[in-house]
Amino acid sequence: IGFDENSSVYYIGGGDSPVLAYDRYVTERAVAYLAEDHDKPQFLTVGAYGPHFPYVAPPELYDYYLDKVSLEDVKAPDWEHPALAGKMRETDPEVVRAARAAYYGLTETVDRNMEMVYNAFQDYLRRTGREGIFIYISDHGDMNGNRGYFGKQVFYDPSVHIPFLMSGSGIPAGKRIESPVSLLDVGPTICQLAGAEVLPGDGKSLAPLLEGGEDPDRMVVSEQYTYLAAGGSSLGRMV
Repeated sequence: IGFDENSSVYYIGGGDSPVLAYDRYVTERAVAYLAEDHDKPQFLTVGAYGPHFPYVAPPELYDYYLDKVSLEDVKAPDWEHPALAGKMRETDPEVVRAARAAYYGLTETVDRNMEMVYNAFQDYLRRTGREGIFIYISDHGDMNGNRGYFGKQVFYDPSVHIPFLMSGSGIPAGKRIESPVSLLDVGPTICQLAGAEVLPGDGKSLAPLLEGGEDPDRMVVSEQYTYLAAGGSSLGRMV
């Protein structure tokens, strides 16, 4: 994405957008697909685009969150890491308030869409008598005004911390894994839970952790390569 996040605060408010339209279509198609019967075991990926800038949410949700957001973490830090030099900074409280209200509205919209997909999936399992696992996960977060930044491509928690929820056959209710986990773990976990061969790779199956215990030696390595506003590039690594 490069510096696309620099334009993320140009369009903010309540309304409609390509992001919302795309997610409506994807949700409708997923629900329709699950209303059909399928002979083979199914692996279905439902990829929502939101929550994502432009920060435009359905009007009723934007209005609902506008006076409920906190701005305590918006203040720009006294020192800026060189890798962040030139990245967009916007600390105007009203801009951040509006962007956050829209982002929260977008998040709730995705939750509502995924609820429809989840219910359709449960109906499919009951109808076909099959077992199934439902995973709700994201690829990245959004700084959304924290430290004055917007977008991703930084190693601060709001950018890299994502939801990772699992439910279904063999998944204990209320279990929380405290050890670090990664998107790379999704594939091996699904394969082991489904009884399929787990191929070698950087991810590790979470199935043993779901059954009990933690892995104190487990670590997650993240890398990113980004271009700097003043020229040059930056390679970042985080453990």
